[in-house]
Amino acid sequence: MVAMAFAFTTACAPPPQAMTEADANAVRDTVTKLEDAVNAAVDRLDCTTGFKAVGDREPMFVTNALLVRKRAAFEAACNGMVQPRTGAVFVVDTLTAHALAPNAAYVVREGKYTISFKDGKSDKQYLIMTSVWEKRDGNWLMVHLHESFKPLAP
Repeated sequence: MVAMAFAFTTACAPPPQAMTEADANAVRDTVTKLEDAVNAAVDRLDCTTGFKAVGDREPMFVTNALLVRKRAAFEAACNGMVQPRTGAVFVVDTLTAHALAPNAAYVVREGKYTISFKDGKSDKQYLIMTSVWEKRDGNWLMVHLHESFKPLAP
């Protein structure tokens, strides 16, 4: 029975789309640039601009102990997160982007993230961030973001 179900789902699944190396590189470059723009906007405290490339699949965002399912809640969390800040800087140690198909990719970056607050204090973290991207109707959208971090010594 299991073999029959596997054969049925395999036979009914659309075939994977082949990609040339040039196409894969183009996908990786595109999603990396988009993620750079999203990150730069949020680090400048501009969640509205950052969210122009964010989709609406659930769950949207996961970080250490927080799960946000809906896009509106994710944007509200972003606005609440940046409200006490004066800015942030992400010094990336490693970045890898992977094209899964012509319409799917993910980006992983990690490095030191320094957040500056209005009260003059700062917070330093080691951040690992993974974003998943989907191309819909000709547009790339971030459909999931996962962040894990640990505090660094001041």
